[in-house]
Amino acid sequence: MEMEKPSYESPLEQGIECIKKVTVGNMAAEEYFSKRIDARGHYSLPWPEITWVRHNDMDLYRRFLLKLKLHHRRIVLLREEILGFTQTELYDFYGIHKDLTGKFLGRQKKRREVRVSPLMIRNITPIIKTDIDDRVISFFAILMRVPPSWILFDEPELEWTTVHFEKTGHHVVTEYELLTIIKGIESVSYHDVIPMILNIRGSKLRLRLEVKYGSFLLEYADAGLQLGAFETLVNLLEPMVKKTGIIRTVIPNHLNLAIIGGDPAHITPPEYRADLDFVKSLRVE
Repeated sequence: MEMEKPSYESPLEQGIECIKKVTVGNMAAEEYFSKRIDARGHYSLPWPEITWVRHNDMDLYRRFLLKLKLHHRRIVLLREEILGFTQTELYDFYGIHKDLTGKFLGRQKKRREVRVSPLMIRNITPIIKTDIDDRVISFFAILMRVPPSWILFDEPELEWTTVHFEKTGHHVVTEYELLTIIKGIESVSYHDVIPMILNIRGSKLRLRLEVKYGSFLLEYADAGLQLGAFETLVNLLEPMVKKTGIIRTVIPNHLNLAIIGGDPAHITPPEYRADLDFVKSLRVE
């Protein structure tokens, strides 16, 4: 079901029109971004058009991102609407300091006081504290559901990859360990995204596990969809599965296969579609 399209005069509709204009070259990116800056010069205003486009028109979302220079693309992809986390939460949960994300966005370093948050879930702080390294880049790419090159280069690669899953301090788990983790999610009262590599029946599957307030979203992210492996995952987790479907990405020929457990309203991203019949029609081996 598509999100209801608002009236032309609404800020959301105006934002959608701006994205379309930037994409076809009828508006400079600088003009669009100037409309998203508050009185202090910060990008603190909501960008509802980004969520709307991800839900309704992934092709427009992809073309819009490709039209942007790297600096502007990073600003968009580091938005809470896409990451699912605020800059404060990135620091509190993962140790990714605001100075680092600021430097990544081209802002001058402010030398904030470094503290250890009691909310820390997992430390992804770079080895060299003054710069973002492969581990942080890889984690960002997994949060954003884009290949790392989309936040590294003006002209990114147009093919899907999961090589960066190996660089995130990932969890390598067995079927039994994954099942144990999923069974324990019901009592979880925080939000986390965990890159995983599952050893299952002689294969290694790259998984993106998102946990949010007792619900979970498990995505099978490998290129070259292996429906047999995905069906094995569904059967393994069957008692906890509420929905299965697909999650579209910026790469047109790649979809993440998805399993949702708990309350779908807590965990379902805009790119999700309950459309496994479509996946099966692709007949990807």
